[in-house]
Amino acid sequence: MAKFSKNNARASLLQQNPWANLPADAHKFSRGHVLVIGGSAGKFGAPCLTALAALRSGAGWVSLALPEPAWRHQSLPLEFTFEDFFADGKIAAPALTKFLKERNCCAVVIGPGCLGSPLNDQIFHILKAFEDSGGVVVIDAGALQEIAPLLAKNPLLQNKTILTPHPGEWQKMFGGNAINPEQDEVGFCTAVDKLGVTVIYKSAAPIVYSAGGKISHLEGKNNKLARAGSGDVLAGMIGAHGAIGCDADFSAARSYVLLNAAANLAAGEVGEHGVIATDIIAKIGLVNQ
Repeated sequence: MAKFSKNNARASLLQQNPWANLPADAHKFSRGHVLVIGGSAGKFGAPCLTALAALRSGAGWVSLALPEPAWRHQSLPLEFTFEDFFADGKIAAPALTKFLKERNCCAVVIGPGCLGSPLNDQIFHILKAFEDSGGVVVIDAGALQEIAPLLAKNPLLQNKTILTPHPGEWQKMFGGNAINPEQDEVGFCTAVDKLGVTVIYKSAAPIVYSAGGKISHLEGKNNKLARAGSGDVLAGMIGAHGAIGCDADFSAARSYVLLNAAANLAAGEVGEHGVIATDIIAKIGLVNQ
């Protein structure tokens, strides 16, 4: 699988398409199965955007787990399959374990649309076992809240785990006591080293850093992405890359470059200030070639 280093330019990342060599007789499992877990009252759009982005990015199958029955949301896309992993608003650990073992799942994206974190020690134990068997975990949005102490007790794999915080979520990861990565890059890298995972810091100057020393500064300053939902789209794109076998840092970096390119392409049709998340999703396939 393609590797990523800090010297990779935007064009190089776009050219390294992990789906380019799929054989003509490939099936959905060749592309990878992504599970998206998220949503809360009034916040079901976010996990749906994540799931759609994973499909448009190349995933072969996307399952979506919401904290209430999917039939209550009749406008949900027909391409998803739906799972019920929740009991009294919490993830039901036995149901999640069974799904991950039996359904050929390759990547889990957890947190889009969650007002509070769905993670606890038991769920971390399940996710670690999933990573040990080859799976990838993307932790996003609400699932990032105060994750630092959870990771300290339950280490996940650096090359299999991607955290996707924007500046506010970065602070919440540490209970409001985090350094500012844009002012103290060394401090940021030290913090990620302690987490032991890969982080894409989503700001006007995005940074991807993997515990152990792999860092990249990505093309930023694109206000077309300053819209609700763009982060949910990115999480799904990263999940799709992880599901087909890409390393964590490459998945995060290439996904962001594609997100940027898709937003710029969408602006040509709807205008620079008219781009919304679904416009970006619609263009992912055109830039992911």
